[in-house]
Amino acid sequence: MATLAHRPAIHVEAHYGIGAVVGMAAGAIMAMVAMVYTTITGFGFWALGSGISEAFMTTASAESAGGIAIGLGVHMMLSAMLGVGAAYLASDVLKDRVEAGLNLVWVRLGIGAVVFAVNWFVVLPIVDPAFIEIMPYGPALVFHLIFGYSLGLYGLYAIKKD
Repeated sequence: MATLAHRPAIHVEAHYGIGAVVGMAAGAIMAMVAMVYTTITGFGFWALGSGISEAFMTTASAESAGGIAIGLGVHMMLSAMLGVGAAYLASDVLKDRVEAGLNLVWVRLGIGAVVFAVNWFVVLPIVDPAFIEIMPYGPALVFHLIFGYSLGLYGLYAIKKD
């Protein structure tokens, strides 16, 4: 089996760039699933974007098209940053320990769970406790696991490419 340690060399900057793109793709997948959820539960399709914006805007501003765009932009920026962090974790920290794609996916699911825990139990209670009403713990955990799983798919691709 190919391991990340035995992969052909990729320039570090390119690896992190790919991590950012994969993070944004994973964030988009997570956002779309979450937006379907908020629509079904009656909060509306754009509740995710406006909910994020409400952390630093008035409710009226956050519910405008600009506020929603800013909220979704913040979501995508954070997703890109987490993708870079996950690329670092996979390439520099775990490269000798990750032996198969399944292990990498479990690591990424763990990343999703950690991001959920930090966000829901540390950040949101301080910054925007009302957002927890839009996205309760159970669905939010599932959406973050989807994010982590989606993030891990690049690792599977990279390993199979060897």
